[in-house]
Amino acid sequence: MIEPKGKYLKNEVTQLFEFYNTVDRYSGTQLFGLANLMSAYNPYFDYFGITPFKEEFKWYKDKTLLVQNVKIKGMKNFVESQRFYNLVKGTEYGEYLINNTPWQDDSAFIEKRPSDSSLYFNIRAHGELFGVWYKDRNIYVSKKNNPTATTFAGLKSKVGDDIVIVRGQGAHRVLAESMELGNIRYDSIPIREMIYELVNGGYKEI
Repeated sequence: MIEPKGKYLKNEVTQLFEFYNTVDRYSGTQLFGLANLMSAYNPYFDYFGITPFKEEFKWYKDKTLLVQNVKIKGMKNFVESQRFYNLVKGTEYGEYLINNTPWQDDSAFIEKRPSDSSLYFNIRAHGELFGVWYKDRNIYVSKKNNPTATTFAGLKSKVGDDIVIVRGQGAHRVLAESMELGNIRYDSIPIREMIYELVNGGYKEI
């Protein structure tokens, strides 16, 4: 549920759980969630550790949660035949209407950091060190780093005085909020996927 300022509700997942429990009372009620695929990041994927995948279906949480990438045969041709599509044809929104697969778009949010950006902090994950830089309103994640700067690390990558990444705090909070606002950029696709993994709960395993 997106409120008028474009943000999710405060504690939205917990609020949904409260509503579900009130209705269900352990009677086996099935809950269906529908959404436009505008971003790979949202509080639900973060809560359940859901990361981008290309299959149509994927189970989570001991097969109690099923996620589907909806693929409707012929949908692209149908949308292109509609009068409204003529209005948005050739725009980013037009592409979104016919493709609707931003997390499979290899160019999404890939952008080299500006040479005059400033280092914010480092992230250590999968045994590698990455720099998180900022300029204006954007942050940039790059292999360029400074080992002497403050470093946040995944639980299995921690070295020396590294600060362990914790959900909703420090590096996790900065990255999650930047993803929600769409003002984060990555040097490469592998770095983007690593940050998706980290923000969506993977910091415990990387």
